[in-house]
Amino acid sequence: MNLDAQIKDCSACKAKFTSAMDQGAETSLLDDICEFGTWLNGDAKKQYGHFSIYETCVQMNSKCHLLAGKVASAVDNKKYMDAQAMLGSGAPLGVLSTSMAVAIMQLKREAKEWD
Repeated sequence: MNLDAQIKDCSACKAKFTSAMDQGAETSLLDDICEFGTWLNGDAKKQYGHFSIYETCVQMNSKCHLLAGKVASAVDNKKYMDAQAMLGSGAPLGVLSTSMAVAIMQLKREAKEWD
């Protein structure tokens, strides 16, 4: 897993959800179908599951998907202003995305994973 790319991916999270809301709320809630979630629940669990930061990354990824599901649900229900507010500056999804990037960098440091 290229963790540098994942950090960039987290940073682009809001933009992705803004432009790709057609997946719907139910799909957004699934935290193990994104590339990072698949990795966390597979290879990373075996290799890095003993690191305390690993569990933090799992929890943050899950919460990110819950928040994304709320955004997608708002879009599905044609509550576009609500969805925009959830993606706005200082909104929980953006704040979490930044925190998740920091956690991924810490996991990378602990794992000494330099792709």
